[in-house]
Amino acid sequence: CMAVVGGHSFQWLLVSFEEIFDVAFGLHLVGWLIVRSRFMRGHVQGDTFALSYFRRWLEEKHLSQEAGKMDWVRLWAENTGLEAPLQYRHLVCAKDKRRYKNKKVHIIAQLEGLQIKRFQEDANSRRQADQELWLSK
Repeated sequence: CMAVVGGHSFQWLLVSFEEIFDVAFGLHLVGWLIVRSRFMRGHVQGDTFALSYFRRWLEEKHLSQEAGKMDWVRLWAENTGLEAPLQYRHLVCAKDKRRYKNKKVHIIAQLEGLQIKRFQEDANSRRQADQELWLSK
């Protein structure tokens, strides 16, 4: 089962990382998962019941509020039967191994985007207030 989950923002990356891993590990799924600040991606294998429960858990968005919010879930290449030689033997969560410089560039770009959005909202609210003031005269 291949999965991609888009999140509004996984606020506490470590918390969301642990919650998703614990659910998959508790279901005895094997494969790999990557959890980032805005998405989760992975390829997991296991028995039919475990895969269907993990799919349902993702689709019903059972992350805690501390972990963040899942906006959408896409699953594909779902196989309900076990193939004799499993492709993976363990469940692995890949850590973010980018250098700090690259992480910092992405964090700054995110913060700049948020600041621009905040400025635009502020300008729009000021414009509306000025128009209301102008129309009330």
